[in-house]
Amino acid sequence: MKVQLLAFLITASFFLAPSQSLAQPHVVITPPPTIVPVIGPWIRLPVIPDPNWKPGHRGLDIASHSEAFVVAPRTGIVRFADYINGVGSVSISTYDWYRHIMTFIEPLVSKGDKVVTGQQIGWVSESGHCKRTCLHWAVKHFGKYIDPRWLLPSMLVRIKRVGAPG
Repeated sequence: MKVQLLAFLITASFFLAPSQSLAQPHVVITPPPTIVPVIGPWIRLPVIPDPNWKPGHRGLDIASHSEAFVVAPRTGIVRFADYINGVGSVSISTYDWYRHIMTFIEPLVSKGDKVVTGQQIGWVSESGHCKRTCLHWAVKHFGKYIDPRWLLPSMLVRIKRVGAPG
């Protein structure tokens, strides 16, 4: 009986012991950095309402000059590139369910095109949206508007303990 009990405990401990694969550190996949689609000062910040149907400003207005290059903020697929009531717009979906929407743009891409971060997708067009020429950049995640600045590496918040080095 003691031999059977000992054999059972050894077998059970073998199955309950952590496997080699569990002891390995797991890999953390970090999304690629997001870049600002056009160079210029931020002239109007987002005011995203909750719930979504309330009044607000759902994107970031970036001042620029007419015909300045607009680049893809992230790698993805162009879901829309056309004009709505004479206003050019480009929408890019990324693999992690973000949708970057740029308006007041003359599109150089077409629906279905694959674009990479930094690739030119158009240029800024004239508009009456801002007091000067600007690009409107909005971001949706799972259908909800978010502040595009949250995706920029320089806007990441790092918390450290008081008195900690670095």
